[in-house]
Amino acid sequence: MRSVLLTTVAAMATHQASQASATPSIGQQQQPHWQPAVAKAVDKAEMLKVTLCLKRRNIDALKTIFHAVSDPRSPSYGEHLTTEALRAVVSPGAEAIGAVKSWLRQHGITKADVSAHEDYIGIEATVEQLESLFGLQFQVYQTKAGKTLTRSLDRLMIPAELQDIISTATGISDLPPPSKKSMRTKADVPPPAQRLVTPKVLYDVYNITGHEVAPVSNVTNIQSFYQYTETTDLSDLKRFCKKYLPHVDEASCDIQFKAEPNPSGRDDGESNLDSQYILATGNGAETWSYSFTGNNYTFCGSWVEFSKVIFKEKTHPWVVSMSYGVQLNKLDVCDAATIATVEEDWMMLGTKGVSIIIASGDSGTSYNGRRGYQGQTLYPSWPASSKYATAVGATSFQNAQGPLQQSVFAYPSGD
Repeated sequence: MRSVLLTTVAAMATHQASQASATPSIGQQQQPHWQPAVAKAVDKAEMLKVTLCLKRRNIDALKTIFHAVSDPRSPSYGEHLTTEALRAVVSPGAEAIGAVKSWLRQHGITKADVSAHEDYIGIEATVEQLESLFGLQFQVYQTKAGKTLTRSLDRLMIPAELQDIISTATGISDLPPPSKKSMRTKADVPPPAQRLVTPKVLYDVYNITGHEVAPVSNVTNIQSFYQYTETTDLSDLKRFCKKYLPHVDEASCDIQFKAEPNPSGRDDGESNLDSQYILATGNGAETWSYSFTGNNYTFCGSWVEFSKVIFKEKTHPWVVSMSYGVQLNKLDVCDAATIATVEEDWMMLGTKGVSIIIASGDSGTSYNGRRGYQGQTLYPSWPASSKYATAVGATSFQNAQGPLQQSVFAYPSGD
């Protein structure tokens, strides 16, 4: 069936060109904890990294392939696409990419890195070049803690002849949210009983009786998780394994970091728990972390960077676990074009055999911290609500020793 699908794709109509005049694309709203630093002058020579998100072709065909290779009832189940086959489906084509590169050269930008599927172009440019390129102005923004970033919240101006090629760009308006640690309140701290849930409690409650090492085969068994603004303390992980996971040898009690280097001296509780309990239940599978701890991206901007990293790899994990999300109706952190791009990324990952597992949210679907209600209104968390990912809820133990459980907060859910 895959060959039939790709033959159909190859026959589909190609890219059409532009409109009469330049019109603005979507701009992002400012995060409230960032304020303009009016006393700081913008350095026009500062270099910024920007990703141009190109409009992919054949999205309907991509959906067909996604469902065909993901459904056990399909004759094409498990026939995952190679990088070359996926590029043939979604690439905007050589002519479109050439037009974008020509536009960049006109503004003095010569370093352009085209992604594996030819749907992203990464550039490095000065603030002055970007202002000329997109018709906007930058300024310096600052947090109360003194962190500064040079960003522009102006709406991007895309030339008419490129509006059917470029959907949006990241790295220009990205003002990241505060870390989870700075957003926590006393109400967010679990009661003492919940703090005592050890791996043994989970093994007993869920009848996990064996800890066999993942079988060796010609296919590498890899699990992974995604980190945003937080990181894993490897020394704490070693202590956890020694105390609670006697069946895991020291060499297996480790994480490989695939995006940014793991900063030392950080103690981020939730991310530590992610790493500890994925190892506790992973039966010796190799474990990777896609960490974006530099905190220079918005929530959605980090997803784009994640996609660029994972698509560049020759070997992919089978599963990516994520415990981050936002109620988009309440938190204006992602523009519609970037959300659409990220959703397409996950569909593409599905065609390559990568499963995305996402926690459905601390407060369920009602967004009001952990105590959770908002006039009994349904506010689902994104990206757990994506059609191309699997959302998982959770339970909270009434007694740390089990087995009594309760659904988490308002509307059964949780991470």
